[in-house]
Amino acid sequence: MSTENIIKDLLDGNISDAKEATENLLYAKVNEILNGAIDEVNASVYGINEKKKKKDDDDDEEYAKDTDKEDDGEGLDPVDAEDSDVDNDGDEDESDEYLKNRRKVRKKEIEDEEDEEDSDK
Repeated sequence: MSTENIIKDLLDGNISDAKEATENLLYAKVNEILNGAIDEVNASVYGINEKKKKKDDDDDEEYAKDTDKEDDGEGLDPVDAEDSDVDNDGDEDESDEYLKNRRKVRKKEIEDEEDEEDSDK
């Protein structure tokens, strides 16, 4: 129902019809706005648009490509293709050695904590 019909109902004294039509119109507009907002969020956050067709299951899955070269400082290493540049800043230096050592120490601490928990049980 359009706003013209709502005004006509008001002028004719059909208050309840005008109220119902106004609510329906408002709900329709809110729904339209929310659907637009959802599409915008999906597009900006996930890089997708709900209206796009999804790939068929028959399509080949895409994996990160393996690299033999050292990191160039741009982005993260592909899974199972990590290199010696742990912090991915483009070079291997003492900060990478520190992180390797820190990970080793923390892994040992976690294993010790798990052993203590197992012995307590």
